[in-house]
Amino acid sequence: MDRPEDTLASGAEMPPLPRRRGSGAAAMPRGRPALRCACAAVLLGLATGCALSGGPGGLPGAARVLAVPADLPNPRLFDCAAAGVARRAEAGGPWPPVTLRDDAAGLLESGHFAERNRSGLRVRIERPPGAAQARVSLRASGAYHADLGAEPALADFTAWLQACTGGAVR
Repeated sequence: MDRPEDTLASGAEMPPLPRRRGSGAAAMPRGRPALRCACAAVLLGLATGCALSGGPGGLPGAARVLAVPADLPNPRLFDCAAAGVARRAEAGGPWPPVTLRDDAAGLLESGHFAERNRSGLRVRIERPPGAAQARVSLRASGAYHADLGAEPALADFTAWLQACTGGAVR
């Protein structure tokens, strides 16, 4: 402290200034807010992973086409499907209830099937009246679109439809 600016008018020496926190070599420059924003955006993107992008490859799911006798009415098929969804939900499974049923058009959906940002096991059955087949689609999406087991859930659900319709559905 030999310099004159380091002393007070009374002749006493000034105490040393405390170091600013983060002023080392690894600290981010304070005069570049754009750089700080860019770094924060990159870190946010890495932290959220697939949550912002919808995940690679879309939602986890499975589909199967089942042979259905032409004389099996849609109300009977959809009653069996609705009962299967309800039983699985009661057993504690992630099966939301039936949200759309149109026997005349041949459509049944559970859990708002068309919406992407839903979790759980959701099913959609499409069968035009009198058709010899029905398409069963299942989405099995958990947090961050993790697969909740689409193939085993679809196999279990179609086995239920076969048993409920007395083996009419294959």
